[in-house]
Amino acid sequence: MNRAEFFSRLNAAMSGFPVTEINRVNEHYNEYWDDAAEAGKSEEETASGLDSPEEIAGRVRAEFAFGRAQSSPGPKSMGQIVLIVVIAVFAAPIALPVALGFAGALFGIVAAIFAVALALACVVLAMLVTGVALVISGVPTVVSVPVVGLWMLGGGLLLTGLGLLMGIGCAAIIRLMFRLCARAFRGVHSRVSGKSGKQIAVQGGTQP
Repeated sequence: MNRAEFFSRLNAAMSGFPVTEINRVNEHYNEYWDDAAEAGKSEEETASGLDSPEEIAGRVRAEFAFGRAQSSPGPKSMGQIVLIVVIAVFAAPIALPVALGFAGALFGIVAAIFAVALALACVVLAMLVTGVALVISGVPTVVSVPVVGLWMLGGGLLLTGLGLLMGIGCAAIIRLMFRLCARAFRGVHSRVSGKSGKQIAVQGGTQP
């Protein structure tokens, strides 16, 4: 049997195998034949040192089937199902309070952030209203009591300016708070979705 006949019979015996597996086997035995040729062996001598192509294909088929059986998880036995149920029953009293505590802490953080934002907005609004009121009241007071009127005008303009500056800063802080909250929620959602997807993929396994 020469080299061409060997590979013709081998590929015929591996009919129905995945292409990647056929290529892997062909590459392996091509290297074997090349090494034998470099060593000065004839094709007949090389073929005599190998099993028949049909035996090689049968061995490869058995190895491939065993590998697929190992990589594909089979159905869970009744004992495994019972064990999972028992673990879930005993873990629930611990997992539920932890989950509720985490949800409560997250809600408390969000509520505190919004409370701070509302407080800042109220302070800014109060400063602007007070400043505008002092300016309006100071204009006629300048005529009757110039010193008091000027103090009222100056204080009103100062409060109005500070209110505007704080308003700009407050708006930036509120936007930052909303972005951080949105990013945190997206991170939690992506992690939960990722874990769920991984669990589904692991449970589903690779279909033949």
